[in-house]
Amino acid sequence: MSSRKIVLASSSPRRRELLERAGISFVIDPANIPEDMTHQMPAQDLVKKLALEKARAVALRHPDAIVIGADTIVSIGKYNWSKPESVREARMMLEKLSGKTHQVWTGFAIIDTKKGKRLTRAVSTAVTLLPFKKREIDRHIKSVEALGGAGGYMIQKGGAALIKKIDGDYTNIIGLPLARVLNELRKLGVKA
Repeated sequence: MSSRKIVLASSSPRRRELLERAGISFVIDPANIPEDMTHQMPAQDLVKKLALEKARAVALRHPDAIVIGADTIVSIGKYNWSKPESVREARMMLEKLSGKTHQVWTGFAIIDTKKGKRLTRAVSTAVTLLPFKKREIDRHIKSVEALGGAGGYMIQKGGAALIKKIDGDYTNIIGLPLARVLNELRKLGVKA
């Protein structure tokens, strides 16, 4: 394992669990900055921008560390969504996603504050949801997870029951494309 301090610029328990499972030692220092979803740009550019903003904010506090920032959104048509801010918004998202394929984009940024290096990447996974009726949406909305994940569902919890098919990296849907992140960390001398 690298002796360099690794900092996760996120309070997401899902990202924390993924890095822990990979055997990475790290500290958590959330960026606590607002996610501006109003930018009119392609989803892959938006997630990279948001991830880099988070990593930069935290990198200022850690002069000799490797900082990882990440952001996940759901994209369908002209819509890019993060976590819903209300039950009403979660319902609207699930109604639009019902029976359709959407993209889950996670952007990640890694900043080596000692060497002055930085990178950003975006990974996409196609997710197809089952068609569901209003009562099924109502049942899902009653769970606390409807407000905890981009698009109003969490695939690693009850949201798994909504999924018809995925094409791509499962960990990306959870919030961090683990194999891609580990590959980039290895290039910086971090071993899992």
